Amino acid sequence: MRRAHQVTATLCIVFAAFVMSRALAMKLHTPLGPGPGYFPFWLSVVFGALALVMLTQATIGRPEAGPTGLLATRAGYRRIAAILGALVGAVVLINPLGFRLTSLAFYLFLLTTLSRPGWVVTLLVAVAGSFGVYHVFANFLRITLPVGFLGI
Repeated sequence: MRRAHQVTATLCIVFAAFVMSRALAMKLHTPLGPGPGYFPFWLSVVFGALALVMLTQATIGRPEAGPTGLLATRAGYRRIAAILGALVGAVVLINPLGFRLTSLAFYLFLLTTLSRPGWVVTLLVAVAGSFGVYHVFANFLRITLPVGFLGI
C-alpha cells in the first residue's frame, strides 16, 4: 500500500499545483474583496499541503498491509452499474422531464434499489430531495434549473 499512497499523493500534489497555477491566472483580490481566484488558490494550497503530508507519511511511516477483498463482489458491481445507469438516465431525462421529476425518479430508483429504507422514508427523501432542492435553488439562490415539458 505504500507505493499506492505515494502515487496517489504525488498525483494530488500535481493536481493542486495545476489548480494553483490556474487560480493565479485570475485575480485574487478585487476592490470589493476576494476575487475569482481567491477560493481556488487557497483550496489548492490546503489540498497540496494535505497531499504532502500523505506523501510524507507514506514514505517514512510504517508500511501497512493491503486490504483483503479489494475487488467488489458480483452484487457490488451490479450496484455500481445501477448507480451509473441512474446517473446516465438522469442526464438524459433532465431537460425533457425537468429537474424535479428527474430527481424524484432518481431518488426513488436509488433508494428502492440500493438501500430499501421503507416507503415512508423513501418518499420523504425523494420529495425533499427533488422538490425541496428545486425550491431552494429557484427561490432563494435564484438559479434556473430545467423545468421540462410538463412545467413541473
